[in-house]
Amino acid sequence: MRILLVNTSASWGGGENWHLGHARELLRRGHEVSAVAAPESALAQRYKKEGVSHQLVKVGNFSWLSSRKRRVAVAAIHKARPDAILVSLPADAKLFLPQAARLGVAKRIYRRGIAVPVKDSWFNRRLFAHPVTHVIVNSEDTRRCLLQNNPQLVAAEKVHLIYNGVKEEVAESAESGGEASLWEGLSDHFQKEGLLRIFHAGRLTEQKGQRYLLEVMHHLVHVLGEKNVGLVIAGEGELEKELKQQVKVLQLQSFVKFVGFQVRLSPWMKGARVFAMPSQFEGFGFAAAEAMLCELPVVAADTSSLKEIVVHGETGLRIPWGDVPAFAEALLQYRNRELARKQGEQGRRRAQELFSFQAAVDRLEALLMG
Repeated sequence: MRILLVNTSASWGGGENWHLGHARELLRRGHEVSAVAAPESALAQRYKKEGVSHQLVKVGNFSWLSSRKRRVAVAAIHKARPDAILVSLPADAKLFLPQAARLGVAKRIYRRGIAVPVKDSWFNRRLFAHPVTHVIVNSEDTRRCLLQNNPQLVAAEKVHLIYNGVKEEVAESAESGGEASLWEGLSDHFQKEGLLRIFHAGRLTEQKGQRYLLEVMHHLVHVLGEKNVGLVIAGEGELEKELKQQVKVLQLQSFVKFVGFQVRLSPWMKGARVFAMPSQFEGFGFAAAEAMLCELPVVAADTSSLKEIVVHGETGLRIPWGDVPAFAEALLQYRNRELARKQGEQGRRRAQELFSFQAAVDRLEALLMG
């Protein structure tokens, strides 16, 4: 089957990771996969490295209004000759899916990966009525947001829930001692015996709640006087400079370290005691599922799809977003190693059952070929 995957995001995140992983797996399963990505984007670079056939197209919010951009989209579709096209960004859906419908592409799939309400506009009603043949949502909360402003926007039979799949490889052990050395190499503070190691990974944006997490660390260290804690934040994004300044203002330099973008998170996770997920909202919450697969309990904000991932009291704890003292006290519960071990094991079983990558690709493949 010929499949065209379209994602023209310039930055890297969960959606781009989804496209790369599924392109690889669908190719491995014998499908003819090609892609469209933004010029000089992280996704395009990885497609090139992985040998995935791809075309470069720059798409903006209003590209669908440009006759030149529409011709570019038509040319890209003509070149790929797909039986199915799958897009993940609203701008890509507006530009590519109407052209795919005109060219007779049978399956025209919009994958909605963010829990943000869809505007009930004339264009969206038209888009979902015809050019879109199927919608994939990655959580029940994403489904709710899709229909929040118009319950009739998409026919129920067109919407399919496919949770993001997490690959078992993310939990593979690093070399013996590697996890500990990563943490201990940060500073003397992170070498302390009995240190409660807290890990967070995510794009440094307002959505992910890192400002809130730093307030939690301030509460732990300066209000509760808990000095035997340490937080590592992995990721990059537009708030990096502001967050580092916040660390200085809150006098947390000894307790918080930024390690930038990390290709492999498992060594950091395996050296941690608990994973912190303070997001204001999530389409899915990839990092939380990865942490569970690595046998880490997750303390998460009680928001959006995180309610579907983290089972309160079993695989971690969910705290109302913005409640700094409650989030701090939840993290402190994992000074208890046995509690962390027990909930980590339960989290791994849940991740394997619900968020298996192979099972997720099976469901996508069935939709593509059905």
